[in-house]
Amino acid sequence: MFIFPKDIIQARQHRGQQPWDAFLAEMTEAADAMLDVYYPESELGDERSLFRARLFSRAVLTLAGMYIYSEDEKYAKAAWAYIEDAFTWEYWCAEPSVNEVGQPVELDLATGEMGFALANVWTLLEGWMSQEQKQQIIAQCDKRLFKPYLALVDTEDVNVWPWWYMCRMNWNSVSNGGILCIALCLEDIDALAARCIPLALRALDEFADSLHPDGSGEEGIGYWLYGHLYFLYAAISLENATGKKYAPLDKPGMKNTLDFPFDFSPDEAGLSFNDVNWFNPTGGLYVLANRTGEKRKVQALTQRLLDFRKKFDKHPVFLKETAYMWPSEVFALAFCQDAYDPSKIHADMPKVKVYPDNGWGLFTAKDGLRMALRSGSSNVNHGCRDLNAIVVAKNRAVMIENCSNHPYPQGWFGPTRKLFFEDSSAAKSTQLVNGIGQTGYGEAAFVWDENSMTSDATAMYGAFMKKVERRAEVTQEGMKLTDTFAHEGKGDRIIPESRFYTAGTLQQVDQNTWKIERGGETITLQFEANAPLEFRVGQSVPSVPEYDSLNMLRVFVPRGKLTTVITTRIF
Repeated sequence: MFIFPKDIIQARQHRGQQPWDAFLAEMTEAADAMLDVYYPESELGDERSLFRARLFSRAVLTLAGMYIYSEDEKYAKAAWAYIEDAFTWEYWCAEPSVNEVGQPVELDLATGEMGFALANVWTLLEGWMSQEQKQQIIAQCDKRLFKPYLALVDTEDVNVWPWWYMCRMNWNSVSNGGILCIALCLEDIDALAARCIPLALRALDEFADSLHPDGSGEEGIGYWLYGHLYFLYAAISLENATGKKYAPLDKPGMKNTLDFPFDFSPDEAGLSFNDVNWFNPTGGLYVLANRTGEKRKVQALTQRLLDFRKKFDKHPVFLKETAYMWPSEVFALAFCQDAYDPSKIHADMPKVKVYPDNGWGLFTAKDGLRMALRSGSSNVNHGCRDLNAIVVAKNRAVMIENCSNHPYPQGWFGPTRKLFFEDSSAAKSTQLVNGIGQTGYGEAAFVWDENSMTSDATAMYGAFMKKVERRAEVTQEGMKLTDTFAHEGKGDRIIPESRFYTAGTLQQVDQNTWKIERGGETITLQFEANAPLEFRVGQSVPSVPEYDSLNMLRVFVPRGKLTTVITTRIF
């Protein structure tokens, strides 16, 4: 119900034009490679994985899209071969479990993604499939999606509901949204599908109520994509199925929301916080950009899609980076409405832009220098103890950042999360006290004007601290940070510290000036304080070998006030 054959067929009229030729070339190359290549087990590991659902979605929708565009039946046959293979899987969910009352739970993000994939297969291949093939899909959906879903949510007993059913995060929109998409396709011919629709819509409404009016996502730009994308898939499918508008799609937050991932990844340099500091563009977002009239975002999406594909080798097709893109070129080919014109992308950013609903601030100075400041609440899904943290970029190079926590190690989503170095303030470019930093997850107060933003995270640093504050502003030189520490130490040794991490090189220029170089870019940090400063250089201590060590500059602040001028001046 999200994409139809007519959407892909209309792209034929753009032959010989960009970006459609580029998207067609990508779809053709991927589809041809998928004709004879099945899931490589060395890449998959456990067959009950979310990754496998993504590979399935990418494969069947690429092949189905190629069939519609080319009318070559070999692609439809190959898509069906993948579908038949999925019928043999033991589970479609990633992690089968048991709920609080002992009922099996075989639904999660993976089944949501499977439901969405099959919904689009149904609409694209409905004219090709035989009645027997359609019945096989219905039977599998009844068994693996609809019956388990109804057993868990068709009740008012909240103890039976899976925890994600009415939550306000990406698990809601993905898990319920995928069910809604395939149920809308089958509601007229399958009674179980029809019963699922109002129950899934109830959950989707709850997710819609949680969307921020300013368009921000409290989970960061990576999870903004995941949660918003599946909400969009389900909402548009609902509108297509009913012929009526879904009111939440016309809320102010939907018009604003496309700014958020682009603002926090300017020139593809990630300035976000929380678990995933990058934004993978996908062609599905064209629907939202077109609907909201955001023509600059249509062009920006095109630019990101064209650039993103260049980053990865295309063979073998089933690389993890490719899997995370989903069948992006299929949706791009179908829903992009504007010819490629990069001159229409640029828009001047204000010196300071704050998202009040999640408390993140953006600062734009001269010479491609940008900074983000983290305030608001860290007590959010995928949050870390990173209040008052910053990220700084110069053009496409991230110069100051926070330690990565992805891919996730075992135990990251559980009681042991706080034990990981990457969750702690010690792993962030923020303020620390005695090397510890924030003791838990909570709130920072923030205020801003057209030139500055101030974040006060005092409450997170223990009762003996009376002020832990960071002010960021844009100046003629670049950016200026002012870190303030105040405490009531009575004989105890209290050591305030401002910490900065970088994947670039650190070099001391003079007594209080340091230079960072990375990716052909350079910035300088000039420190001022009301007493002599002490510097220490080291490296981060990653929890797992997949994480890269970052260079660390520790600035010890003896009397509680430190001013840092961040400039592009080269010494």
